[in-house]
Amino acid sequence: MPASKRTRVAAALDAASMDAFRAATALAGILMLIGGAVSAVGVRDPRREVAAAECPGGAIRGAARDAGQEAPAAAPAPAR
Repeated sequence: MPASKRTRVAAALDAASMDAFRAATALAGILMLIGGAVSAVGVRDPRREVAAAECPGGAIRGAARDAGQEAPAAAPAPAR
């Protein structure tokens, strides 16, 4: 390939790769914004009522009585 064509081809490839990179980053940004909007609208934390009278030390310091209702994890078997 002649040198004059080589420089034009190299410039065209550089321009095309930069355009592709910019398009990909724009698409990634758009998908990120859409994902953020969907999660902001669709994700909800379940609310539960905690009666402060059942909390030792009050609602801020203590834990609700139902928090202690989970079964403790089984102890590992001793090594032989």
